[in-house]
Parts: sequence; C-alpha cells; structure tokens
Amino acid sequence: AAEPTAPPVGTIDVGAARVDAVAVGAAVELVRQVTALLELWAAAPPAVLRAGGVGVRDLRRTATALDVEEPRAALLAELARGAGLVGSGGDADEVWLPTEAYDAWTQRSPAIRWAELVFPWLGSARMPGLVGRRDDRDRVVAALGPDLERPAAPDLRRVALDVLAALPPDVSAPREDVLEVVAWERPRRSPRLRTDVVAWTLAE
Repeated sequence: AAEPTAPPVGTIDVGAARVDAVAVGAAVELVRQVTALLELWAAAPPAVLRAGGVGVRDLRRTATALDVEEPRAALLAELARGAGLVGSGGDADEVWLPTEAYDAWTQRSPAIRWAELVFPWLGSARMPGLVGRRDDRDRVVAALGPDLERPAAPDLRRVALDVLAALPPDVSAPREDVLEVVAWERPRRSPRLRTDVVAWTLAE
C-alpha cells in the first residue's frame, strides 16, 4: 500500500523581491513598535492587575498611543516580555516597566533586536491572540496575564512555519492549505487550537 502523504499546498506567486521588501519592512516596523511601547510604558507604566497582566483600559490606551489595533498592542507587549525587556516592578504599587535589559537591547543593530524578539516567540507556549477572549469564568483574558499558556502552541507553530519554509522563496500559501497540513501532521490536537495557532502564527 502507498504511504499516506500530506495534503497538497497551493501556492500564490508573490515574487522574491516583494517577499524581501515586505519582510524587511515588517521587521523594522516590529522593532520600532516594540521600542515605542517600552518608551511609553517607561513614561506612563500600566498597573499590574491583581491576577497579573495588563488591564483592558491600559491596553486600549497603549494601542491608541502607538496607532495600532489592540491585538497588535497585546502581541508587542508579549514579545517584549518574552525577550526580557519588560517586567513588573515599582516601589509601591506594581506596574509594568522596561527592564535593565532594555537599554542594552536598544544599542544593538535592528537585525539583532528583531531576532531577540522572534526567537523567544518561536518557542513560546503563550498565545497573544487569546487576549480579549473570555475564559471559563467569563473573565476577559488579559495581555501579559497568566491565562495565555497553551503547552501545544510551540509545536503547532513550528509545524505551520515548516509548511511555509518548505515552499520556494517567491511564493506564499493559502491559510486553509497550511491548516490542512497541520491537521494531518497533528490530528490529535484540538481542532480549535490548531485553527487558532495557524491563524495567529501567520498573522504574527
């Protein structure tokens, strides 16, 4: 009998030059936005919620100041924390502040700063896309809060990225095709979790 094979992945020709240009632009913009978030929080640090995390109003204020959507602001905060650039502190009430590592990070080249954000994200069990959803107790899931952990996330994220990495450098792939391969590779994982991880991985 023939060995089972993964579902085919359709491709969308986008051109190598455009891929490079978009990738460089996205990397530079990511570093700029994380820097802006940390500068904002250094000047006006948001409070740490009693259960941990950043409150809805503070996240909204951050998003408005950075001129981004709230999911993007949540992602930026999570990336900064994953890179060790932000943590809880303060003399009296706890607030979210840039760490001592932030000053050294700003002195590095943009490429190194980008890498120091992305490599922790690759292996992170945290899912920033959950921010704003309601948990089992009908509470809003907070950015930087304790409810973003999903142990299967790093594996599913890596499988999704492997699908893209196997393609020629000048093409993209439909999200549905990537999801089908991830489902084939990891059939025992929760369908909702698979869908969420693939969608957020591609967006992030």
